[in-house]
Amino acid sequence: METIIQQSPQIISLILLLAISGFFSGSETAFFNLSFTDRKKLRTSKTGETVLRLISRPKSLLNTLLFGNMIINVLYFSAAGQTAVALAGKGNTVLVTLYGIVSLFLLIIFGEIMPKSIAFSHSQDFCTLTAYPVYICQKLLAPIASVLNIVFIKPAVRLTAPAIPRADKIGLEHLRYLVKNSGKKGLINQEESELISRVMELGKSRVKEIMRPRVDIVMCEKDTEIEDVFELMRSCRVKKIPVYQNSVDNICGYVHQRDILTKNPDCISDVLRSTVFLPEQKSVESLLEFFLETKNEMAMIVDEYGGISGLATIKDVVESITSGFKGKDNSIEQISENKYRLSGSASLLEWLELIELPNIETDYSTISGFIISNTRKIPRKGDSVRYQNLKFTVEQVEENRIKTVLVELE
Repeated sequence: METIIQQSPQIISLILLLAISGFFSGSETAFFNLSFTDRKKLRTSKTGETVLRLISRPKSLLNTLLFGNMIINVLYFSAAGQTAVALAGKGNTVLVTLYGIVSLFLLIIFGEIMPKSIAFSHSQDFCTLTAYPVYICQKLLAPIASVLNIVFIKPAVRLTAPAIPRADKIGLEHLRYLVKNSGKKGLINQEESELISRVMELGKSRVKEIMRPRVDIVMCEKDTEIEDVFELMRSCRVKKIPVYQNSVDNICGYVHQRDILTKNPDCISDVLRSTVFLPEQKSVESLLEFFLETKNEMAMIVDEYGGISGLATIKDVVESITSGFKGKDNSIEQISENKYRLSGSASLLEWLELIELPNIETDYSTISGFIISNTRKIPRKGDSVRYQNLKFTVEQVEENRIKTVLVELE
């Protein structure tokens, strides 16, 4: 008992060093175990900003924690050794052996395992508690850590672990895996995951799939009076109108509403802008790149024979990515036994097959295309078309495009 009392200062110092060792060990686990969600929560507090500042330089943080822990462990074993020497001088051999085993056991349990376990389970709270002490230690140990890093650590890493060459690009399959895995872990929500996936699939989609069909395009002839062109823009609620000469397949440019208002032209030729022609098999990804690089606002889409098949704008590209986030849009809905509500973009052939009716002989694949080809005018709510025992009635029109159609079997 007298021996223990005499060594009490050393024992107190050992307990203190043990606590500091636990601080460094736990901090190492906590800081490098922070999830994306934890980091978002930490942005709201001043202490959290300190945590984020520390983990923004992971190598420096790791060097500080490892170096600090190493110094404390060396001091711990030095103090333990001094106590052991004092005990050995008094002939307490058994006590010395027991003391050494207990000292090592205490360091493993209270200096490593326990603090790391607590830090792993409560990473955010542990980081908030230790942020400022770690920050101070980093500032104090920075000069020594920098010298050690330059003189010893970097050369040793180069000798024992050759640099792994980095790939120039992340493969599409790898990127898909990352998005899918991030969605499962809750790092991004389902809508964000779907949005990113759609962007990645732009390379597979073709312009033909997202363009505005030829029958939906508002056009005018080159010799049309400026007043009539402006009235057409106003009534159809469009700002740009393609201009053709003699035939709709002979597009000579387009007119922008802004030019008519600001330049007060006498004829279309005074404000005619040039347009570009792109194939309908071009990928949507390359179309988006084209718009962004050239600053063009629209492009006429041509088929394999050179005829005009549609029109595409950057708005069409964006809508192809985000259209699914406005709510569920069923293209075919059965209202009653003999009545259906169809989306204007719904496939005419698909609907006819669904209700087991013979195919309609027409050059148009969509419901809206079929209606416009028969009415031969800009669609209006209430317009109807009859074909055999079918009655098509326009229910909703948005920006000159048919949104929904009611079909009755008579």
